[in-house]
Amino acid sequence: MRRRVGGALLVAILALGGCVRSPVAGPAPVVKPTDQSPPLPPLLHIHMFSATTGWGYSRHSVYRTTTGGRSWHKAWTVHPGGQVITSDFAQPSTAWVAVSYPAGAQAHRGQLVRTTDGGRRWATSDLPSVPVDTQGGIDVGGWSVGNIAFLNSRQGWLLTNVGWAGPQDTVWIYRTGNGGVTWTRVMWETGDSSSPGAIPFSGYKAALVASSATTLWIPAADAARGYLYVSRDGGRTWGQASLPAPSDLPLGATLIEAGKPTFFGAAGVVTTLWANVRSAAGQGAAVVYHTTNGGLTWSPEAPPLKGGSSHSDFISPMIGWNFVPWTPGDALWRTTDGGASWTRRHWPAPLNSQDQLDPDFVSPTLGFLLAIQPGRGSITSTLFITTGAGRSWTEQAPRP
Repeated sequence: MRRRVGGALLVAILALGGCVRSPVAGPAPVVKPTDQSPPLPPLLHIHMFSATTGWGYSRHSVYRTTTGGRSWHKAWTVHPGGQVITSDFAQPSTAWVAVSYPAGAQAHRGQLVRTTDGGRRWATSDLPSVPVDTQGGIDVGGWSVGNIAFLNSRQGWLLTNVGWAGPQDTVWIYRTGNGGVTWTRVMWETGDSSSPGAIPFSGYKAALVASSATTLWIPAADAARGYLYVSRDGGRTWGQASLPAPSDLPLGATLIEAGKPTFFGAAGVVTTLWANVRSAAGQGAAVVYHTTNGGLTWSPEAPPLKGGSSHSDFISPMIGWNFVPWTPGDALWRTTDGGASWTRRHWPAPLNSQDQLDPDFVSPTLGFLLAIQPGRGSITSTLFITTGAGRSWTEQAPRP
């Protein structure tokens, strides 16, 4: 089953350009709302399950919609001083949300809130903290929840960033078997010592995917290359997944980024970015990899998508969209054959280069786009919907 996990995206994005098959004139037209509804809540992430139902969160609240984003119900509010860090919106009625609260000058306290009835009732439990006396010199002030991933109502994992230096970080991984009530550490690394088979320091790790009760995935990237780490024993030991380079890459291209894998049973898709780090921007290419055995082996799809990125939203092994999250305009493509060919689509106009884009497609034609506009001390958001696979967009007029 396709799952959408909210959290920080990998930030090493190359500004790329290029040509693909079947160009479509753009930018895409936008139908403006005709009513005078209040503005959208300052959402940072959404996940829609259908044309009507979905979840979203802002810095300080969790929202739910049953009207296709035209109205949003505030389902839960963070206590003063805290903020939402990430989420796992598992089902239309089920959600887990991680919240961080300051706990002194050099630490943070984490909580997990969860609901199984669409937000009518919420349960709260503490997330594991990182003790100061076991840090091995790592700055405790850097502790944060990187991601949470639940396989079902009871089994889940927690990725915590406990310290970093540039585009690389140290992470600890915890596991729960009771829906997040209690957690057990299964992997740790301090720089001075680590558990056997721990993830190396290399690469910044901001995403976590659980594809089975034993198999986990963490994409990572640093200034020079990308990684896709995999665990096959529930998060205790880790290695690098084998992603063989396709034969028709640009000269000197190496793996720069790996996206988050998406699984549909044993079938899976992951999109990667290959480029020559010494060459000018625009010479990179996105490569889609497929697996039919749960990720034991991956095969690249040809040809690479010039100007693409490691960010994709696949709703099946064959149908998906590739996008550059911080570059509007022509940086949106659609495939119906697993990445063998692509059709250019367009983001709605007007957007600008400062917008952070969070698309979420729920069918071959129906999709939502949350455009986040950062400002000085504030964030505003705009929500668009397409019923034509990205050919045109309608701006929603949501009310809190």
